[in-house]
Order: sequence, then C-alpha cells, then structure tokens
Amino acid sequence: MKIKRQTNGFTLIDLMVAMVVIGIGLAITIPAMQNFTNANRKAEQINKLVRDMTYAKSEAVNRGESFCIRSTSGTATWDGGWRVTDVADATVLRTSTTIAVPGETLASASGSIALCFGADGALANTNVAASIEQCSACIDTPNREKQITVAVTGRISLNSQYACVPAAPACP
Repeated sequence: MKIKRQTNGFTLIDLMVAMVVIGIGLAITIPAMQNFTNANRKAEQINKLVRDMTYAKSEAVNRGESFCIRSTSGTATWDGGWRVTDVADATVLRTSTTIAVPGETLASASGSIALCFGADGALANTNVAASIEQCSACIDTPNREKQITVAVTGRISLNSQYACVPAAPACP
C-alpha cells in the first residue's frame, strides 16, 4: 500500500523565489519613487513662492499700501524660505519655509532679496524686472529648471522651460 504525502503551504524554494521577485521589484521602484518625491518637492517649492508673490501683490492692491516678499536669509538665495511683510510697519503676514531638495538652488540671478509691490500692483521703487530661478546641480532630463519673472508692471509669470546659465551638467 502506498502512502500519499500531502504538501500544504510553501517550500523553502518557493519562498526564496518570491523574495527575489519582491527584491527586484523594490530595486526598480525605490529610485523612481525618490525621483517622483523630489520632483513634487521642487514643484511645491516654486508654486508656494508664486502663491506668496501673488498674495503680496493682492494685499498691496486691496489695502492700498506697499507689501514685500523677502528672502529670510537676507541674501539673494531663497532656499531657506521667505516672508510676506507690510512695508509700513514690517508686520509679517505670512512665512514660508521650504523643504530642501538635494542638488537644487532657489536664487535670484538679479540679486533680489525682496520684491515690493505698490498700491497699483506694480513693483515699487524699481524700473527693472526681477527673477528667481530654481536650478539643479545636474539635470537628469531637460526642461526641469524653472524661472519666476516679475515684470515692472507686477505681472508674475512662471517659465517651466527655463535652462539655468551656465547650464548644469548631465547627471551621472
């Protein structure tokens, strides 16, 4: 008489094959997820700055007095964040900090540490447009850098097809 062996569950080989498949899947998805997260951080950073510039401009027009958006570092580097203030009594209305994105800089090539909007919504006390650039230390795909330009009239525009000068080298 033959005895039938019944196997229930997984063998050690089945388990090891499953672990290898999961490991390969993670090895593929983790770097892609990091790139996705960094791209979202970059977009959030630049969108927050545009939002706060628009807020400063709208407050200036609504209240009929000048409002500024200033780099918290006191330099042309805006990486550390910024604040929206009333020029008359320097009351801080809004403060924004940024999440550091590895290899990214947010700075003004024109050297702007503050952008002030007058009661008419135009840039106050200047006849030169200002810009802030979001540049990469290296570029993995073209057209990832961005530039915010504020015209003398106060028009705020975002150029998503911007290339920083000097151009960043390709990522290894």
